[in-house]
Amino acid sequence: LAVAIAKSLNYLVAFNVREGGSDFPQRVRWTDRGSASSWTGGLSGQEDLLTMKGAGTRVVTQDNALVFFSDEEVWRGTPSGGVFIWSFAPYDQNRGCPYSWTITPTPLGLMFLGKDYQVYLLPKGGGLAQPIGQRLHREVRRVIVNPERSWAVFDNTNGRYQLHYAVQGGSSYPQRAAYLDIDDG
Repeated sequence: LAVAIAKSLNYLVAFNVREGGSDFPQRVRWTDRGSASSWTGGLSGQEDLLTMKGAGTRVVTQDNALVFFSDEEVWRGTPSGGVFIWSFAPYDQNRGCPYSWTITPTPLGLMFLGKDYQVYLLPKGGGLAQPIGQRLHREVRRVIVNPERSWAVFDNTNGRYQLHYAVQGGSSYPQRAAYLDIDDG
């Protein structure tokens, strides 16, 4: 059982794993290459990201790498090409994403809602998460409730990150949306 699962380079990768009645919130496990059901033997394996702060919330494929979000940090897993299938390293230790359904791939990189209710862009080419949409941030921070129910999509046609969230006095489920144009913020 895992909180997050992704596929990359013909592997199935699980993050924040529950095994034998115990939780491993920073554990990454992967299947044998080309076999979605073989979690032992072959090229399958696991690694605990022992220095990662927080609990894993989501894993997303970006180009040939994997991006691991915890509620406190962002890490990256890249193919190592050797016996150790993946190489893991911190990507941004200052930002995390507790609201996993707001993490969305865009042409510029991954966008997500941080725990401070700011929308961030994790650039495709690397680097720290950048705050974007400051006007949106003020409004969302003022009215949001139940942020764990927030979700987002990227509208390719119009180039907009669409964040759906619940507001005070509402049903506690997302009933408001804010659209952020990635070209002009």
